[in-house]
Amino acid sequence: MVDTRNNLFLRLQKWAWGQEENFVTELFAYLLQHLLQFDGSAASIMLANLTGGAVPAADWDATSTKVSTQVTVGGKRPDIEISAPGLLVYVEVKVESTLGVEQLLNYRKILQTSGVARTYLVLLTRYEEQAPESQQPDSAVLWYQVAQWLENAMRAELVKQPSSVFLVEQFLGFLRGRRMTMERIGSEMAAGARSLTSLYSMLHKALTSAGLDLGKSLEYNWWGCKIGTGQYYVGVYLHEAFLLRFRTLNDRIDRAKAEALGRGRLWTEGGRLRWEHVIDLSAEEAGFFSMSTDEQMRFVEDFVKESLRMARDIVIQEDGDQPAVVEQESLLAGDSSRALELGEQAGADNDC
Repeated sequence: MVDTRNNLFLRLQKWAWGQEENFVTELFAYLLQHLLQFDGSAASIMLANLTGGAVPAADWDATSTKVSTQVTVGGKRPDIEISAPGLLVYVEVKVESTLGVEQLLNYRKILQTSGVARTYLVLLTRYEEQAPESQQPDSAVLWYQVAQWLENAMRAELVKQPSSVFLVEQFLGFLRGRRMTMERIGSEMAAGARSLTSLYSMLHKALTSAGLDLGKSLEYNWWGCKIGTGQYYVGVYLHEAFLLRFRTLNDRIDRAKAEALGRGRLWTEGGRLRWEHVIDLSAEEAGFFSMSTDEQMRFVEDFVKESLRMARDIVIQEDGDQPAVVEQESLLAGDSSRALELGEQAGADNDC
């Protein structure tokens, strides 16, 4: 576990107000260049991963590879330029912002006219970017993957120099502090979640004993994400966090279609038919807790996609209805105010 409490980069970030994305770009570029100079094997593997394996590690000569930022070419300025003999890579870096109009298309045109034999366009983002067909990168990478590559390099002892170890640990701490990483979920999750419910109960009793107004309370300890405008939600109750739930909320459900699915359960709540799809993460056949972080991510993605597909199949469509889309702002990312809002909504079900 990387300690984020005394992190150099997190401290420096406060002086980069309004330039957070450039700050992250410069940190990453500096780290890559440092690894190229002092721990070439780790750097070569990182660069191979950035290109999705299109350029293998053996093709990146650490002594002749150069990492530059904010290089102006043809009136455009890619965030990171990585160059080596016969190789040219542009990396467009995003943290919170989205792609500009034809941004990747412009970089593609510059690469195509560069005269370099092998060129690659990489998009590095915090969230998965739905780029239009004309702006597809050669490789799309998420920040949590970068963190995993660095952690793997540390475990494999490819990062050897003390200065490199320090920089990698600081950069990992920075990404974790910015919630740009993703930790592997262990079987201890359920026990930890139950401890949170106990803490909540203690807090609730302490406040009521003191005669304080509780205001909005998260009575049923729900933690999850809204989907669309509230048609569905997905998440867990902390007292049984090993059960991942996908539920309909406001949509009208066709009972015959839902029963024909042979999946999930139906019940009536507030005069409205509801449907829920649940998967037990602790089940031996699921094997969730023995998976790697990437495998767990794909498992959760598959569960959400499958649940959403089934839910859409059983919804009675009203005139003018639009398909639901997942909100980018996730309560699982730690937005406590929205967690309270949804927690009350889910808590009203009182059927668990």
